[in-house]
Amino acid sequence: MDVRLSEVTVAYVAGLLDGKGYIHFSYGQISKRRRESSETYMTITNSYKPVLVYLQSTLGGSIHENKPKEPRKHKMRWFWKLSSRGTFMLLSRIAPYLQIKREAANLLLKNKALITKIGPRKEGEKIRLRRLSKKIGVLTKRGVSNSVAELGSVS
Repeated sequence: MDVRLSEVTVAYVAGLLDGKGYIHFSYGQISKRRRESSETYMTITNSYKPVLVYLQSTLGGSIHENKPKEPRKHKMRWFWKLSSRGTFMLLSRIAPYLQIKREAANLLLKNKALITKIGPRKEGEKIRLRRLSKKIGVLTKRGVSNSVAELGSVS
C-alpha cells in the first residue's frame, strides 16, 4: 500500500468505508484444539466493480464476487477485502475522516499492539481481546449506532 496517498484519496476511501464498508475483528477459538486466534480485515462492497478495481490498484487487497441469492431481483455485487496488515495501515490514515465507523477504527488502532502480538497470550490479554471482539461486533453491526462509551472499557 502506498502510504503517500493524497488527502482527497484518503477522504474518498473513508467515505466508501463509512457507506459501503465493514471493519471486522474477531478473537476466539478456531479449532477443536482450543487454540485461540484473532482475525482482522476490512471490506467494501459495491455493484460497480471499477470502484473496487481502483481500490485494489491503489491499496492492494483482493476482489471477490458476492452473488445475489435472487439474481433476477438483485444486481451482481463484488467486495474488496484488505488483510490485517493493510487494514491497520489504511485505518491509521483514514480514521480522522471517518464518521460512522470512526469509533470502531480508533478502538482497533488503540489495541493494535495487543491484537498483533505474536506468541502466547496471558489470560488477561485473552479476556481483553474477547471484550474487544464483542465491542467491535456491536459497533459494526448493520443498522446499529452505539458509542464505545456506552459499551464500557476494554482495558
